[in-house]
Amino acid sequence: MKKCAWCFVASLFCLGTAAKSDNVNDSIVLTHGSGENRNANENDGRKKLEKENGNFVRADGAVVNVVSNKNKEKIGDSVRIYGDRFDSAAERIAGVCSDGGNIPGFKNYSEFIRSSWSRLYRESLSHIPSWTEKHLKRFCRKYDTLFYPFGGPDVSYAISFFPHAKRYILIGLEPLGNFDRIEKNLSNEEYYNSVRMAFSHYLKKGYFITSEMQTQLSNAAMTGGLNLILLALKKLQFNILDIRNCSIDADGNISDFSRDNVDCIKVVCEKNSKKKEIFYVRANLSNENSKLSYLTNFVHKFKFSTFIKSASYALHDRNFTNIRGFILKETHCVLQDDTGVPFNFFRQDWDVYIFGTYTKPTLRVFRSYKQNSLSEYYLNHRAEPISFPIGYGYIKRTPNLVLAVSKKKKAEEKMEEQLEQLKAQLEEKECSCHKRSSVR
Repeated sequence: MKKCAWCFVASLFCLGTAAKSDNVNDSIVLTHGSGENRNANENDGRKKLEKENGNFVRADGAVVNVVSNKNKEKIGDSVRIYGDRFDSAAERIAGVCSDGGNIPGFKNYSEFIRSSWSRLYRESLSHIPSWTEKHLKRFCRKYDTLFYPFGGPDVSYAISFFPHAKRYILIGLEPLGNFDRIEKNLSNEEYYNSVRMAFSHYLKKGYFITSEMQTQLSNAAMTGGLNLILLALKKLQFNILDIRNCSIDADGNISDFSRDNVDCIKVVCEKNSKKKEIFYVRANLSNENSKLSYLTNFVHKFKFSTFIKSASYALHDRNFTNIRGFILKETHCVLQDDTGVPFNFFRQDWDVYIFGTYTKPTLRVFRSYKQNSLSEYYLNHRAEPISFPIGYGYIKRTPNLVLAVSKKKKAEEKMEEQLEQLKAQLEEKECSCHKRSSVR
C-alpha cells in the first residue's frame, strides 16, 4: 500500500530531527545499606562486589543497593562505590563532623567556618532564592547547564542563583586539587589552617582574588580549589556522591585524565533526591590558549545560561575576544555584574533587565573600566532593587546585576517548538493513515 504525502513528510521530519546529547557518562551509583559502617576505611573507594540474593555484597559483608545501573564503571572486577568516603571528607572540611575533636585546632577551625558562613548566608546567599524566583527563573529554568567563566570554585553563588540547573561548569586558573591528597591531610592541623586562609576573603566579601588563590591553593597542605567546593556543597546541605579527576578532549568530550587535554574535576552531588554535576575546569580563557576550543566544544553540547561576577573586567580586554564572542553567540541568557561582557554588546539583539545601582566600578583599581553606556542606561531606565550584597560591591552595599536574554536564541527556540508541534501533528496524521489502510 502506498503512503500518503503526509506520511512521507512525517518520515523526513523524524529522520531530520536531532537533539543535543550531553555526552557525559553517568557511572553506576551505589548507596550503602544499613549494615555499612559509616567511618570504615575504604582505601581507594573501590571494593569488589559479589551478587547475593539480588543484592551486591562487599567482601566485608556490607550490603550495597544499586540505585542506577546505567553505564557501569568497572575497574577490573570492581565497581566504583559512591558515598561515604567523599561525604565524610566534605563534612570534615566544612567543620560539621562529630569525629574531629582529636585533631589539633579543629574546634577553632569549625567555629570559624560556622560563624563566617552564617554571616555570608545571612547577608547574601539566603536572599538569592526569592530574587531568582521573581526575576530570573522564567528566563533560565529551561536550560539545565550553567557556564560560569572566571568563577573558580565559587559553587555557592552558582547554585543559589541557578538552583534548577543539573550541570555547572566553573572555570578558574588556580590548581584544581586531588581528592586522594585531601583525604591524606584531613588529620593535619596545617591543612585546616590553609583552608581557613584560602576561604577567609570569600567568606567576608563573597568573591575570590585570583592572584591570592593561585598562591594559597598551591600550598603543600592544601592543593586546589576542590577543597572549597566540597566545603560549600556540604554547607549547602548536599551529599557528595563521587569525585574524579578527568579532562576535556579536543572534541569536547569528558575523558580520563590526560596532559594533552584540559584539566577537569567532576563532582556528583545530591540534595532532596536531585543530582547535580559540578565540572571544575582549569583553563586560561584568553585568546592565547590554544586549547580554548576544547572547553567551548564541551560547553556547546548543552543549552546553557552564563553567570559572570567579580571577573576583573577580563571580558573588556581585547585578549579575551574569543570567549566573549562564544558567550554572545551561544548562550541563551547572561546574568552578570559590570565586570562581565561590556554593556554595549547587549544594546542590540538582547532583552535587557537591570538591578541595583551603577555609576562606576566600585573598586578604585578598576575605575578605568567605567561604562558610560551602562550608567546612562541606569539613569534612563528603572532598575529593580537588590536586597543583598554581591561582587565587588559587597562591602559598600552597591551591587549591580544585568540580565540579558538573547533574542536570537529565543527565536530559535520558538522555531524548534513549532517544528516539534508539526512533527507531532504529522506523526498523528501518519497513524491515522495506517489505521485507514488496515481497515481497507
